[in-house]
Amino acid sequence: MIELVRYLSDRLTAEGSIVEVKEERDENLVDYIVQVDDKNLGKIIGKKGRTIKAFRSLVAALGAKQGLVVNLDVEDLKIPQELESSRAPTSESLGF
Repeated sequence: MIELVRYLSDRLTAEGSIVEVKEERDENLVDYIVQVDDKNLGKIIGKKGRTIKAFRSLVAALGAKQGLVVNLDVEDLKIPQELESSRAPTSESLGF
């Protein structure tokens, strides 16, 4: 299921953005932590939280079919300054 969480997270964020997904298991409890840069947090959360609510419902339903309790959390990914500056230029950095 981590592959599905990673796939959906990648599709919801802008191309070229950094997305990390971590999985923590404890018997029949699974926690997924999706970390994205602050520019893409809003894309994962969506308007009024509708996107993240649907995302959580989907993984919870799939987990329930497997007898698991699944939680999904989204966190801000702290990108080191040297990596941030090496990323492809954006329209903002080009002055558009």
